[in-house]
Amino acid sequence: MRPVRDQDSKLLVVDTDVVLHGSAEGEPRPSPSKECRHVLQEILDVCHRAIITPAIQEEYDRRRSRFLRRWRRWMHGPKKLVTRNVLADAHLRRRVLRSISPGRDAAEVLKDMRLVEAALAADRTIVSCDRPARAAFAEAAEQVQELQRIVWVNPTDMTEVELTAWLEEGAPPREEWKLGYSPDE
Repeated sequence: MRPVRDQDSKLLVVDTDVVLHGSAEGEPRPSPSKECRHVLQEILDVCHRAIITPAIQEEYDRRRSRFLRRWRRWMHGPKKLVTRNVLADAHLRRRVLRSISPGRDAAEVLKDMRLVEAALAADRTIVSCDRPARAAFAEAAEQVQELQRIVWVNPTDMTEVELTAWLEEGAPPREEWKLGYSPDE
């Protein structure tokens, strides 16, 4: 496997759901564990890094699993977990909440703002299996410009070969994965 050059290494937001699915611990239904384990291993092997903010740390602590602890140890060793003190952005949160349809769960959107805020402080790429959250933020991106360039990658939507190639290429921001992508344009 070809390591990415330092200047091509991305600081990614890895949602807790990816790590928990990767563990497949306690999953009551079939989980996308194979794809999630693969993306976590590739992030480690291909020289990308993951951002840890206080909000993401809190989520990791709250939903800790054996696999999550192990993955964090693997990432800490080669200094692939980057801690940043990213605070909640009240103005951005208000704008996002105003831009989503009334049928969306505002509490769920606010919970997932930690991912968006971290992405804006990193390389604008979120790795998450959370389709409802992605749909809510894509809807909000129609009115909230900051969200438009955020890339939301769901590892379960790709083959292992596609995922490996994307990470080895330096995790470039593909237009169709951006929250602001509109196929009509």
